[in-house]
Amino acid sequence: MHYVLFLSQDDVPILEKWQDMIDLFSTIRTNTADYLAYVSSANAEENMQKDNFLVYKDRFVAYLRDFIVGSHQTALKIQAILLDLDRDELDRIFDEISQKPDFAPRFEEIVPNAEEKKEELLEIWDSFVMWFLDRNGNLCEYSILRVRTDDTIKKITRNIKRLGERHQQHISRKRDYLHIAKWFAEEADIERAHELSAIVFGLSEVRHYVVEPEVGSGAYREIWETEPDWKLLKPRVQGYRERTKPTSFTLNTVEKEAAKQAYLQELKSTEAKMLGYVQDGEIDLSMLTYVDISVRKVLLGWVSQAMLEESKVVLTEFGNRVMVHVDENERIKIESDDGVMEIPKIIFTFEDGDIDVNERG
Repeated sequence: MHYVLFLSQDDVPILEKWQDMIDLFSTIRTNTADYLAYVSSANAEENMQKDNFLVYKDRFVAYLRDFIVGSHQTALKIQAILLDLDRDELDRIFDEISQKPDFAPRFEEIVPNAEEKKEELLEIWDSFVMWFLDRNGNLCEYSILRVRTDDTIKKITRNIKRLGERHQQHISRKRDYLHIAKWFAEEADIERAHELSAIVFGLSEVRHYVVEPEVGSGAYREIWETEPDWKLLKPRVQGYRERTKPTSFTLNTVEKEAAKQAYLQELKSTEAKMLGYVQDGEIDLSMLTYVDISVRKVLLGWVSQAMLEESKVVLTEFGNRVMVHVDENERIKIESDDGVMEIPKIIFTFEDGDIDVNERG
């Protein structure tokens, strides 16, 4: 294809050279589409799973390899020419072609003028360049073709390995076993027989233990110089439980009472702070410029509980029933010591009036 790519034969009319290049390019696109459709088809995938695939796998792999080598060599030549192309020379060629009265880029009743012809020639040329050269991180059609072919070869290799392993499983090992049996029959020393068994069949009883890693560098230490690690083994029987001894526990009455009083004091303090935000039996966050951190946590907790209730009414830790109304159409900002929070407009209405600060014991 490269020998007609840039219309360099002086003894061939320029229009004929252009048409030859377009015909070859169309053939490449058609064959590529057919090739990709075949290697990606369910029929090809099914054939790769069959045992008779091993018969003609070498020819198929050789075909793919020759295809990659041939297409790669041709593509490299085309890419080198495209990269070295003089844009002024290309414009001159397209000007010459567009001036031909009997040339039309497409089959139409109305033949476009020279400018329209050249514009369509440039579009066709861009399609040609995009087929062979990657642009702006996007793979060109040739790169995609190469990737798909590499994936097909990898898939074939995996299937060949799997089919080979399947056939290997059905091969009789009778002669091998008889040969090994002869070794054991000729060995008079039982200890040597045990060693031979360990080499051929591995250890008869293998147990793996997880121990603590060695502290420090032991790259140059021999294994017998390493201190042994002790591992406590437990019986592997059903219903086994470790023996335990009864232990006493301390009631810690004083500590519990102190923690209870501290919690009630904190709750009372939060309740007192919240009372300062109540106006006419409700708390409207849009009317506040500052909210205490502890009060904000309680209010947001009420919102979370209300979202789970259809009535949007929650029973608070202070013994009040509160209706929570959230207006998603309006956004407000509340400021606290730890920052500013943007939330929907929220109004808390106390159904039983203002909360009271009472002594809690």
